[in-house]
Amino acid sequence: MMSRANKLLSIFLLTVVLFGCNKNDCLEQYASEFYKPIYTSWEAIKDSIGSEAPRDIKAPGKMFALGSFLFINEVNEGIHVIDNSNPYDPQNIQFIRIPGCVDLAVSNNKLYADNYTDIIVLDISDLNNVTEVDRVENVFSSNSLGFWFDYTADAVITGWEVIDTVYEFDCNEPMFYFDDAVAQGDLLNVPSEGAFFNANDIKGKAGSMARFALKGSQLYALNDYALHIFSIDNALELDNTFELEWGVETLFPYDQYLFVGANNGMHILDITDAVHPNWVSTYSHITSCDPVVVHNDIAYVTLRSGNECQNFTNQLEIIDVSDKSNPTWLKTYEMFNPHGLGVTYDNLLFLCDGEEGLKVYDNSDYMDLKLLQHYTGIHAYDVIPYYGNLLMIGSDGFYQYDYSNLSDIHQISYIPVVE
Repeated sequence: MMSRANKLLSIFLLTVVLFGCNKNDCLEQYASEFYKPIYTSWEAIKDSIGSEAPRDIKAPGKMFALGSFLFINEVNEGIHVIDNSNPYDPQNIQFIRIPGCVDLAVSNNKLYADNYTDIIVLDISDLNNVTEVDRVENVFSSNSLGFWFDYTADAVITGWEVIDTVYEFDCNEPMFYFDDAVAQGDLLNVPSEGAFFNANDIKGKAGSMARFALKGSQLYALNDYALHIFSIDNALELDNTFELEWGVETLFPYDQYLFVGANNGMHILDITDAVHPNWVSTYSHITSCDPVVVHNDIAYVTLRSGNECQNFTNQLEIIDVSDKSNPTWLKTYEMFNPHGLGVTYDNLLFLCDGEEGLKVYDNSDYMDLKLLQHYTGIHAYDVIPYYGNLLMIGSDGFYQYDYSNLSDIHQISYIPVVE
């Protein structure tokens, strides 16, 4: 039998426990931050598309060459038009404002570009009066920078505001680590005005980082895990969507095939039937960013590390694709942080190796690449070998090199990035 003293002790301890669990005595705090979305209405976005005076290049992205013109993406803002009729003195002549633009292609006076989640067609026959002539909506769930269309607000998330906050939790309650603040109704308000924006016959060629590809009467566009196929002869029409796996990144057309660079491999699609591709094979590798170009049935694939690439591999892989159903690894070359690349019929391989600059190789024997030139002091992103001139974009500007004489490859012009 429990003694009176023991009973009193038990009551005392129970009282301590009950009062110790008092909510006011058991709060935990931690500092955090969340990203408040900045919304812009579709009306304001569409109204802002069009021609502007040329502007300085500040955040260059992908590029497309066509004849004597070069089109350089200003990431998320639009496209610079460069008159390159004199490669020794290229002229920045026009800016085409396209909010949310990171990819582009040009053909027959038509410019195809992403406008956040849509694909638009612009008539550029008069660069002083560029007009939208077609649009296909909701092609992309988000663009490659992660900006989404919000269907409930009829707007686009065009930016993020960092909000510092302090959270309190009852330590006796289960804690769920998520940020529910972005679900608050006041963050879904859409600006009533477009205040986010300032009111005031040679075949074209894209770089190796391209997500768009033109082939015949089709425009091919990648979106996360799918290949969208559009006809472009008349109106822009979505003809088919071919599902791939998550993480597809780049497109390279070669003969009757599309080589799709993904973050875990290279897919080969037969586009003999241009609207209904046929999957042929997949060459797999460890997870890494993966642009690819093909020349004479040899695929050149760069793998690089980085936050979005989720790996520490930096190398160039040489792959035999003469048998499209059975791509075969041949050799690996270690690199610093390779990005875009290009191969020419003159047995040259141009490779952008990030902060290590631009490397030029003799590619006459791809099993024994020989370094011919190494341009340092630049951060190289992508290249387009184009009729004897190499067009190269980097974080510090647009460079051009004359490689018409293989024994004298040299820089001929430069348009700097302006901070």
